[in-house]
Amino acid sequence: MNRMRTPRFARRTGIAAVAATLCLGLAMATALPAEAVTRSTNRTTTVIFVHGIQIDATPLDAGVDCSTNWTTAIAAFKTAGWAASSLKTYGYYNKDSNCDLWGSDSSNNSVHRANDYTSIKDLGRELAWRIYNNYTSKGLKVDIVAHSMGGLIVRSALTEVDKKNSAYPKALWVEDVVTLGTPHAGALATAWCVLLPSACLSVTEVREMIPGSSFLSGLESRPAGAVPADWTVVGSTKDLVVGGASALAMNAQHSLLISGSTAPGHSGLKTDKTALKAATDGAYLGTA
Repeated sequence: MNRMRTPRFARRTGIAAVAATLCLGLAMATALPAEAVTRSTNRTTTVIFVHGIQIDATPLDAGVDCSTNWTTAIAAFKTAGWAASSLKTYGYYNKDSNCDLWGSDSSNNSVHRANDYTSIKDLGRELAWRIYNNYTSKGLKVDIVAHSMGGLIVRSALTEVDKKNSAYPKALWVEDVVTLGTPHAGALATAWCVLLPSACLSVTEVREMIPGSSFLSGLESRPAGAVPADWTVVGSTKDLVVGGASALAMNAQHSLLISGSTAPGHSGLKTDKTALKAATDGAYLGTA
């Protein structure tokens, strides 16, 4: 969604010459939009799609084709009124491909490629810097649609910004977040191990998603950022990887549990019409 607000610039008292120097020479260093932003309703805000975990027999080779992973979801957003130029896929694994945006190490805007051994918290930090460098620092807001672990990456990013962690940007303008099958209360390692038993227990991200992990315990129940973010969580009773209860287990403003004989499985949440209707509604109105 698009809400306009003029960034606040830090000011130093002193003579006019000093003030002029600050305005001309230090604007980039001092422009840190941190106050709450007025919400608005439209379909022009950039939507970032964040994929979930990809377990590979060789964890260093994990990767997702961002284009094919989000084909149906992006089509649904186009049908709902978004322009193709506003829909961006996000990659973070070493072998991810065809992604529009990539994680950033810091404010220097460098690109970083991760793997299954990378902590979800580190993935969140890299997402935070990408959003800040490309959007927040320029006075632009974003919406996010995330599947599975991708929702934890977003939640971690906003949590640490709210905590004023010095390794993160000072503000993020994230307006709406929609999570699809995200294990907000965790998922048993056995659920992930079904996908790839041989490498499962060595994967850092799997261990961090086990219920009661220190990572999950450190997440805010509803991280806000500067906007503040409006959360929609979607789960399915047929999701055998992340149960419906875990998918809804955060203090979101809106929640939807899909049930019945046609309810989707874990991966199916990215293509299910009911789930994607909740995603487009959540990104547009902040409702589902």
